Amino acid sequence: MKLRAFFILLALALGMFALAAPAHADGEPPGGGASVEDGGDVGSPVPDPPAQTGTSMPRIMLTAFTTEPSSVLAGGTFRVDLTVQNMSTTSRVNNIKITLSGVEAGILPMDGAASTFIRTIRPEHSVSRDMTFRTMASMEAGPHPLTLNIEYEDGDFNQLQSQETVAIVVTHAPRADTGTVQVLPEFVSVGQDASVSFAVNNLGRTQLYNVRAALKDGQPVTGSEVFVGNVEAGASGTADLLVFAESANFEPVVVLLSYEDADGNVTMLEKSFDLVVEEYVEEFPEEFPEEPMPEAESGFTPLTLAVLGGVVLLAAVVIALVVRARRKRARATLDDDMALLDGDPLLPADPK
Repeated sequence: MKLRAFFILLALALGMFALAAPAHADGEPPGGGASVEDGGDVGSPVPDPPAQTGTSMPRIMLTAFTTEPSSVLAGGTFRVDLTVQNMSTTSRVNNIKITLSGVEAGILPMDGAASTFIRTIRPEHSVSRDMTFRTMASMEAGPHPLTLNIEYEDGDFNQLQSQETVAIVVTHAPRADTGTVQVLPEFVSVGQDASVSFAVNNLGRTQLYNVRAALKDGQPVTGSEVFVGNVEAGASGTADLLVFAESANFEPVVVLLSYEDADGNVTMLEKSFDLVVEEYVEEFPEEFPEEPMPEAESGFTPLTLAVLGGVVLLAAVVIALVVRARRKRARATLDDDMALLDGDPLLPADPK
């Protein structure tokens, strides 16, 4: 009885061993060697290839990133255009969440969220999205890094994540103004020059490049362009122009001020000043006709001369007659006196 039970247990153990042994589709025993057709020697066992562990993880990569405008103005808005691609050739990715964040607290989303969602991306396919942000006016000019976080799932709902680093270029708007325009002299005649001077003030936080000043075309006053140069932030430059009066003018004269930012964008600014230009009048004209003096004002008309001549002649005759009469009277008086002298001797006669 005990012997019978022993054989039953032995048979069960052999059956379980047979079930646990791996079965081969080609009928080769476990650990069987290669045949001659496989390129191996008869009787030389070839080990099985090592079993691979783990699973392939699909990757999402950022393939394109641009901003509009390319240079972001501090205190302004900009749009981010990005493209992500599923780099896997076999696996689909799902529930993709893309979040864009700034390293510093100076970039804010316009719609309240800095994330966008993509439901799924097929293998080797890409999807594009755009988001709008606003920069704070206090941001410094220059490149600023941004972090792009991508959270997604594979086909087995495994949570995966990748991260990309990008950058935006922040610029400041150039701001310029001019001081009081000084004109010397303020009144000129046609054909004369005048000196015009004013200050160029940089009111912004960025440098002004290639500052120039010139009079606007089509005005009665002309002049050459003046190059001021670069003006640092918070500093001032001076524009000195020499203008020429082409024709009479009683209207304000316009001068154009131009400058560039760091990207070469040109900004124009107009400034006007007063310069009176009068017509030129010669003091001694070369061909000025000599007008005869009016006869009534001169007092020497022929009639006047005749009257004066008659008066003078009459006066001369009267004077001559008076003189002659006086002489005649004086002679008569003298004769009388002489006669008296002849009758009465001056001394008495001596007695004899």
